[in-house]
Amino acid sequence: MELISKGGIFIWPILLEAVIGLYFIFERIYYFAVVLRARREALRRVVDPAKPPENPGGGMTLAALRDGVARRRVNSELLRLAAEQDLQAAEHGLTTLSIIAQTAPLLGLLGTISGLIRAFIKIQQYTGAVNPSLLAGGIWEALLTTAAGLTVAIPVLIAHDYFASRIVRYERELAHRIEVWLDELRGSGCEVV
Repeated sequence: MELISKGGIFIWPILLEAVIGLYFIFERIYYFAVVLRARREALRRVVDPAKPPENPGGGMTLAALRDGVARRRVNSELLRLAAEQDLQAAEHGLTTLSIIAQTAPLLGLLGTISGLIRAFIKIQQYTGAVNPSLLAGGIWEALLTTAAGLTVAIPVLIAHDYFASRIVRYERELAHRIEVWLDELRGSGCEVV
């Protein structure tokens, strides 16, 4: 707690970003480990797109496929829109992580500048020989906010990029499966529009 109090005013928004970042990192870890894994498995189990499994874990894409097959008329655009919704669900929180990764070091830099300004003001106000302890408060603030900003930004940036790469793979897999399904459905006599 002492370090936080020495970090100055800019340490608080950095700490808030750390809490928000951790929330989204753990939420996305859960999503990718449980929800997305279940969706990908459900999509892989579609051996015959004319008989999609009744699996609620397949997301909007599989639901749109089931609906179209049940009516013997699959709307390819509707299927792609359903895939877009599944992708948007996968992207949830990534913008927030990106913002945190970009602003945490900037807040740290702002804290550095604030701390150095305080140190120089103390030097200017002191008329005698400069005592290093006069500078300590401002330098503490400068170093702590810089370190805090980078400590928050680096893992958040790594997590963001990891999640983004997983989404790109999922998007490619989804697009490929949709094209394969549509080709197979056309061959099975189902109307594809």
